[in-house]
Amino acid sequence: MKVKGIAEQIDCLRKIFPGVGSADERLAQQPFPAGAEGWFAIPRWQKLASTYGEALSRILDAIKQTQRCVIFSSEGQSLQNLCQSQKTLTALEVLAGQQKDYDVLVVPCQFGMRYKECSVRQARDAMVACEFGLDAFTVGIMLLTHPERLQHNNDLWIYCVGDEFLGGEDLSDRAPFFCYIGGGVEFDAFLVGAIDGPYGSASGFLL
Repeated sequence: MKVKGIAEQIDCLRKIFPGVGSADERLAQQPFPAGAEGWFAIPRWQKLASTYGEALSRILDAIKQTQRCVIFSSEGQSLQNLCQSQKTLTALEVLAGQQKDYDVLVVPCQFGMRYKECSVRQARDAMVACEFGLDAFTVGIMLLTHPERLQHNNDLWIYCVGDEFLGGEDLSDRAPFFCYIGGGVEFDAFLVGAIDGPYGSASGFLL
């Protein structure tokens, strides 16, 4: 998969979310860190909704408009209980501080191949100091700008290791993921310790 240019990604997002701001496109002119696939345009979720869960719901609704998206059965409660991990939140705050004049952050990311067939727990432990797990909002944005990433049943599933569930013992040991199955994109959650499956964990990198 070829990563689109930042300007093209923002144009795509503006068609879905009118009013999406601008990004410092000059950042994408420099080499991206080892392990990343390229530069991605990621709006601050606060520009789309008042809570993280509401912002994620908007992303999932947008995916539904282009490809069938199946949400886990406890969608309403689960999405409100989903939050970014402290490490991911801190990393995004650092990037936002570096790009404080822009509503859209330019972030070097990878879609999961770096941690192919590793468990979520293994991926989190293996990440280098400048690396952080991507949350479902960020991965959803990446899928909206790069829908070709999930088009076939054998495409690598994408774990969103930068998210955590708060409350509810039935979800506390799980992480959300995106996959392509049954003719469309599915969003669900699975055990963080599972190691068998065609999946990888997505991550981003500090500049």
